[in-house]
Amino acid sequence: MKHFESDRIKLEIDEDILYVFYKKPSLIDLETAKVDVEDRLRLQNGKSHYVITDIANLKSATKEAREFLSDPDGGLKGIIAGAFISGSVFSYAILNLFLKINKPLIPSRFFSSKSEALIWINQLKKDKEL
Repeated sequence: MKHFESDRIKLEIDEDILYVFYKKPSLIDLETAKVDVEDRLRLQNGKSHYVITDIANLKSATKEAREFLSDPDGGLKGIIAGAFISGSVFSYAILNLFLKINKPLIPSRFFSSKSEALIWINQLKKDKEL
């Protein structure tokens, strides 16, 4: 399993799924988003992955960061689909706002557990094989 860790995020790749964890309460601005994406792309080494992001500690993201993260040439590079997980109602509200405003060009959904996210990703993989 490949991994990367900074003071703010932890990234792990298990086969074709990349897991992203925010280690502490995080406020994402454009510069932070760019650094996180550079770290992720370096770990991915040119391969595309399904991504499961635990956003429980994500507190907010600036408009510029949200736009960058939803850009195919920016934050979406190397991502096949994105699942977001959190048990927090606050995180759910932030993510739903993000998905409605920025409308990512890849399949994206919110889940309350990792197991639900994995079921969805496995279904996407099956559908892709057809």
